[in-house]
Amino acid sequence: RIRQKLGTLDNGKDIIFRTKEDMVELNSSFKSALANSEFAAVPRGDALFSYRFAEVLSYGAIPVIYADGWVLPFSEILNYSEFAVVISERDYARTREILERYSKEERCKMRTRAYDIYWSRMASTGAILQTVVDILDSRLK
Repeated sequence: RIRQKLGTLDNGKDIIFRTKEDMVELNSSFKSALANSEFAAVPRGDALFSYRFAEVLSYGAIPVIYADGWVLPFSEILNYSEFAVVISERDYARTREILERYSKEERCKMRTRAYDIYWSRMASTGAILQTVVDILDSRLK
């Protein structure tokens, strides 16, 4: 499974892979760790969906999505390259190489965009419904 594979990337310095359960055991705040992260892994869940995606966006971290075959939410109107990184599950070992390509300026823009996307498109039922209306409207044009 991809989650176990991602755990092998943890070097204890600049790539730290922790689950919520790990953070509880370490008596540390998962939310604090997420808020202080530039990138955050979003591996597939038991199904293709992962609630972690919205959680990562809500803290302004850049989601690094590992979910082959996942249809990205609202992809008809969202340009994922502006706020997320999608890495094939088979390429997980290249994560460092891929993420190091982003400059500090690009990372800052992506984090801001991730946070904005969450609050404007996913944070509430109203935001989600408005996004669906926007998608339907774009189809009618």
